[in-house]
Amino acid sequence: MASSQILVSINNAVYLGAILFIYAGIIIVQRLKPQALEKLGISLEGAVILLKTRRLNTIIVSFAGKHPKLIRLLGDVSTIIGIGLMIFGLFYFHANLVSFFIRPEAASPVAPIIPGVTLGLDALPYFLIAVFLTIVPHELAHAFAASAEGLPLKSTGLFLALVFPGGFAEIDEEKLGSASLRAKLRVLSSGSSANLASFIVFALLTSLLIQPTGVLIASTIPGYPAQGILEPNDVVIAVNGVPTNTLQDFTRVMETTKPGEAVLLTVKRGNEIKSIEVILAPRPGNTSRGFLGVQIQQAVNNPLLYNVLYWCLVLTSSVAIINMLPAIPLDGGRILQALLEKMFSAEKAKKLAFSITIYTALIVVLNIAFSTNFYGLVPFP
Repeated sequence: MASSQILVSINNAVYLGAILFIYAGIIIVQRLKPQALEKLGISLEGAVILLKTRRLNTIIVSFAGKHPKLIRLLGDVSTIIGIGLMIFGLFYFHANLVSFFIRPEAASPVAPIIPGVTLGLDALPYFLIAVFLTIVPHELAHAFAASAEGLPLKSTGLFLALVFPGGFAEIDEEKLGSASLRAKLRVLSSGSSANLASFIVFALLTSLLIQPTGVLIASTIPGYPAQGILEPNDVVIAVNGVPTNTLQDFTRVMETTKPGEAVLLTVKRGNEIKSIEVILAPRPGNTSRGFLGVQIQQAVNNPLLYNVLYWCLVLTSSVAIINMLPAIPLDGGRILQALLEKMFSAEKAKKLAFSITIYTALIVVLNIAFSTNFYGLVPFP
């Protein structure tokens, strides 16, 4: 087993062991001394551990009370950003769906994140860290926006749902429902805007701290040329003498190849540099292009940090866009209903919002269905 695989296995064992320890400790204390958990604000509700903190509530309310104009201004900016994300999300899913009919190879795969299926268990710790770093700013943004509008916060804190960590801010929904349209838009759009801001920060950190070093072979596809020739954890650093530091470099070179063509790969295997010749097969979906038959990832100078930042980028961007889609109960759907209620009766607005929710969900499901049909259930790197 490669050293990187051993490290991943150790990381998984440590993470899962820590979770088991936390659950076991809380269950034991709950049975022996439940008042101790109550004092700390910790509760076990089903399989979810909640940590509710009044201190955070106080900090949020105090800051929002001192700077309401600033937070409301940011809320207005968030409203514009949120509507922009909604339009972009609708455009993307429609355009991508059309691509499956016109030019399938140009369509982007759309896949749900399913641990053990599309998400390898080796990536689970990084994914869960990213979940936490995505949810917490999202919920805090809602909390600050609500407080600036004078809406009560019922509770804030952290949670652990089996292996999934995160944060929450419970806003008084009845008060939010009776708030002005502008206040609703500020509060509901703030979460996705915070995710977009987080995405920009993570992108900057990635550009500053991560350097590409080649194309990592994650696995080979049975029945295709690379099988038995390339090995998992090989790093392709050149194709036909052309450097392939990034996935884009590799893709650009491979798009110029033809089936039956012999390509010379410069491969780093452990501490050795090897030259390996492979005769390409036709590419599925575009038989005019050459195909190695490999699953690839970006090789970098700091794999652990890269994996965390990669998942932070994936989740912050995905949540920012998907959460703004006009589908209830997403924030975008609630914004849509609030806008419709200003134009129509409450009953008609509810029916229209429901119809648009069904339509939006159908477009997303069709993207997943056609993607699965064309690409299969694509695993995330």
